[in-house]
Amino acid sequence: MSENALDPYRLETLASAERPFDDAAEELVREYDVRWCDVTLSADIIAITAGNLVYILSSDCRSQVATIRHDTRVLTTALSCDSSFVAFGDDAGMLFIVHIETRKPVFSQAIKAPDSRGPGKSKTQIPFAISALRFSSPTPAAGVGVREELVLTTTNDTMVRFSGIQLSLLSKAIVDGNMELGARIKDEIRVEFVTLVASKRSIHQSGVNGLSLFHSHDRSHIVVAGDGDACMSCWERAENSGASEALPSTSLVDIVTADCAGSGYIKILLSLDHRYIVALSEHGALDVYECSTLTLVFRYSEVEIDDFSLLAPGSSNSKSSPQTSILVALITKPVLLSDDDASDGEYPADESLCRRLLVVSLPTAEVIYSMDVSEWSWLAHDARSSQDIADSILFVEGTARDGVQCFFLRSLNETVPLERLTHFLRAGRYPEAETFAENCNIPLSLVYRKRIEEVLNGDPLCIGTGGGQADNEQHVYVDKALDLLGHIDDVDFVVESCIRMPCPSYAGTHRLLEYSRSLAAESAPASVPRILNTIQRLGTWSMVSNQRNTVCQGDDFFDLDAWHAFRTADLASYLRSYIAQGDILGVSALWRRHHEDGRLSGGISSAVQGFSMDIDTHSLACWLRTEVLPMLGARQQWHEIAVWIEQRARALASKRNRIADALLLANLLDIGTWSADFGTSSRSDSASVGSSLNDRVCSPVCGPFAITPQNFIENSIYTAKWTVELARVSGVSVFSAQADSSTLASSDAALQSCLFLRKQLLDLVYLRDKHTMVLTLEEFEQLSYSAIATELLDRVGAPELLDEAYFAHFVPYSEHHQIDFAQTLREYCIEMMDA
Repeated sequence: MSENALDPYRLETLASAERPFDDAAEELVREYDVRWCDVTLSADIIAITAGNLVYILSSDCRSQVATIRHDTRVLTTALSCDSSFVAFGDDAGMLFIVHIETRKPVFSQAIKAPDSRGPGKSKTQIPFAISALRFSSPTPAAGVGVREELVLTTTNDTMVRFSGIQLSLLSKAIVDGNMELGARIKDEIRVEFVTLVASKRSIHQSGVNGLSLFHSHDRSHIVVAGDGDACMSCWERAENSGASEALPSTSLVDIVTADCAGSGYIKILLSLDHRYIVALSEHGALDVYECSTLTLVFRYSEVEIDDFSLLAPGSSNSKSSPQTSILVALITKPVLLSDDDASDGEYPADESLCRRLLVVSLPTAEVIYSMDVSEWSWLAHDARSSQDIADSILFVEGTARDGVQCFFLRSLNETVPLERLTHFLRAGRYPEAETFAENCNIPLSLVYRKRIEEVLNGDPLCIGTGGGQADNEQHVYVDKALDLLGHIDDVDFVVESCIRMPCPSYAGTHRLLEYSRSLAAESAPASVPRILNTIQRLGTWSMVSNQRNTVCQGDDFFDLDAWHAFRTADLASYLRSYIAQGDILGVSALWRRHHEDGRLSGGISSAVQGFSMDIDTHSLACWLRTEVLPMLGARQQWHEIAVWIEQRARALASKRNRIADALLLANLLDIGTWSADFGTSSRSDSASVGSSLNDRVCSPVCGPFAITPQNFIENSIYTAKWTVELARVSGVSVFSAQADSSTLASSDAALQSCLFLRKQLLDLVYLRDKHTMVLTLEEFEQLSYSAIATELLDRVGAPELLDEAYFAHFVPYSEHHQIDFAQTLREYCIEMMDA
C-alpha cells in the first residue's frame, strides 16, 4: 500500500512466479515492445501466460487451480465468461481449449484456411499463427438457450468464428461424463471462415493485432484492429434465429483507413457502455471513436502509450470529469528513471529504464494517478462483462536478471476517502486527519468514530495515549475516550465502545460503563440491562482476581485481557474451573453475585461434583449451607444434591481421620444441626482446620463471603425457604400441582438414605469421642451394636482392666443403643469360655 495517505490508489501484490531463461525467452526480453508475460481474467479465474506455460489461478490468487504446459510459445489466451474454459493459440496455428475444472482438453486442432493471396498461386491448406482470440458474452437465442462464440484471427488475414457453443451445458456434460450430450453440443457448433478483404483486396495485410466483440439488437459485431490499408474494420452478422440450419455470413460494414488514422492499431477495446471504441495506435496515441459511426471524437497523445485498459464508469476521483468521461489505465513506453519525458525509442543498455502506469480521465486528459513500474509491465486483458468490471487495475510486472525471469501479479485498487483517513489515524496523525475530513466534507464525528474503532481493534494510541498503568495516564486515557465519545451521536455505538474499551484499570472501566449507563438511560433504555450486567461482572471480576492475589492494592492486579474474556464468557465454565481448583472464595463470589443466571444455577448440582476430596470440608459445607441450599428451587436439583452429599460423605467416611468431615456434610440435610455445626463457638476438633475461614464466612460484617449487602441478615429468610423445600423433598409437597409420585418417591428415598447415613456417622463420632474407638464406615456397617459393645471389652489388654472397661464403656454404650447389656455380657462370657 502506498505510504502517502493522499494517494487515490493502493498497490497490492497478489502472486509471483519465476522461471529460468531459455533461448527464446532471452531473445524476447531484449525486445521491449514484445510481451513475454500476459494476463487474462474472467469473473472467477486469472490466466497468466509466460512462454509455453499457462498458470490458472483463482480470482483472489489464493490458490493455483492448474498449470498447463505447451510444446511451443503461447501467443494469445482467452477465458470464457463463466470461467469454465481456457482457450489459447500458438505460433503454429494450433488452437487448444481446456476445461478448467477437470483439466481435460476438449479441442486441439490446427486452424487452416484456403490461401488465395497472389495471382497464380494454388489454393492450399496452410497453418498460420493465431494473432487474437476472444470469447463473446453469452447471448440467448430463440429456442436454443444461451450460446457463446469463440472468435480468432490468424496472421493470414483470416477470421474464424465458432458459433452456437453451449459452454455451460458442455461443462456440465464433461463433469458428468455425458459423452452423448457432449457430442450433440459439438455437432451444433458452426464454423465460419471470414477473409478480411474489401473489394477482393486485403485490408490488414500487415497484420491483425486485436479484436472486440459486442451485440446490438439482432446482430453481432466484431471490430478488428490491425495494420495495412485499414487500421480498423467493423464486421457484422445477423443472429441465427434457430429456425434454419443455414448460418448467416459475416460481412464488412465499415473501415477506418490508415491514412485517416495516421497509423495502425495494436489494441482495441469497447467502452463499458458500448458507446465508444478506444484504440491504441502503434505510435502510442489513444484514439476514441464513436461506436455507431466510427467517427474519431478524441485523441490522447500526451504520453507515448504501450498498453491500456478501461475502468468501471464512475470510479474516477476527479471532480472535473464529466459524467460521460472514460477512465483508462495506461502504461507508457519505457523512459529513463532520471527523465520525466519519454525517450525516443533508442534505449541505452547502461541506463535504468521504467514505464509509468497512469490513470487518466478522458476527454479532460486529467491524470488522476501515476506510478513507476518495471520496463516489463503489461495490463491484464479483462474478459468480464461490463457489470462485473470494478475499479481495480490488474497488471503484471516482470524482472529479468541472473538468468531468471520473475513476474509479479499486482492489483491497483481505488481507495476511498475513508481509507485515506484511516491511514492518518493509524499513523497517529490526528490533526491531519481532522483537516483532511474537513477538506473532504467528512463529518468530524466520523473521524472520532474511526479513532474509537481503531482503539477497539487493539491500538490504544489512537486515543492519544498508550493507556499505561500509572494512575495519571489511566485518568487521561479515560478523559480523552469520553471526550471522543461525547462527539458521537450513535448511542448504540457509544454503549458498545464503552463496554469493549481496552482500559487497563478497574476504576477507568467502571467510569466508562457508568457513562454508558447514564447515556443509555436517556436515549437507549433497551441497552441498560446489558450495561448493568457488565457492571456486575466487572465487580465480580475485581473480587475474584483480588482474592486470587495475596498482595492486592487497588487496580494493580487488573488483567485487561482476562477481564474481557470474563466479560463475555459462560459463567458456568468459570464456576466449574474455580471448583476444580478448589478456590472456594472464588466459587462463593461468583455464585453469590450471579446465582440468578439460569445457566449457572441450572448446572450447580453437577458442578459441585468437581470438588476434590482435598477441599476443606468445613469451608465447603459453610458455602453450601449459606449460599447454595437456600437458593435451590428445582426438585431435581434437591435430589441430585442429596445424592452427591451422601456419596461424598461415604467417601470421606471410608477414612478413619475424615469421619467428622463426613458428618459435617451429612448434617446439611438436618437444619437443626446448622447452628451447632457452623457456629463460631460449637465445633468438633477435627473441623478446627477451617476455623479461621469459618469465622470469616459466618461473620455478617466482614470477609470475602460478605461481598454484597445481601448477607447474613437474610439468613432467616433462606432458612425458612430451605425448611419448606426440605419438607417438600421429604414428601410434604408445598406445590403439589408440580409434583408427581415418582419424583416424590425418589426424592424421599434419597433423603432417607442421607438421614440414615447421618445416624451412622453420629454413632462413629460417638464411639471416637466417648469410647476412643475409631472405625471406618465400612467397618461399622459390618458390625452390630452388640458386636461393637463386646469389642469394647475384648480390646482390654489385661484382666484387671475389665472392671473399668465394663463400667466406663460397655454399659454406657449398651444403654445408649438400648441393648440388654446383661444378656450381651452372658453371651460374651460363654463365647470366651468356649474359645
